[in-house]
Amino acid sequence: MELRGYCEVTLLDIGGKELLDDARAEATTFADLYHPWDGVGVPPTARLEAWWYVMGARVQKALSERDIPDRCGCQVEDTG
Repeated sequence: MELRGYCEVTLLDIGGKELLDDARAEATTFADLYHPWDGVGVPPTARLEAWWYVMGARVQKALSERDIPDRCGCQVEDTG
């Protein structure tokens, strides 16, 4: 399953539309803050990576809070 589908379906399954919408909003805010984009053309790669980093982190957090294994094997590295 592609990354977007995996993240969105997983968040939707675990927390419903509210969790998915919250994760999308957080990812967009983070991307806007660190990688602003004027909306013209294709978004910069760094912006997309930042958006997916947040989405992946939210999936991992939701899975760990419910003690569900991550079937994707996607690991978000702690860089802080």
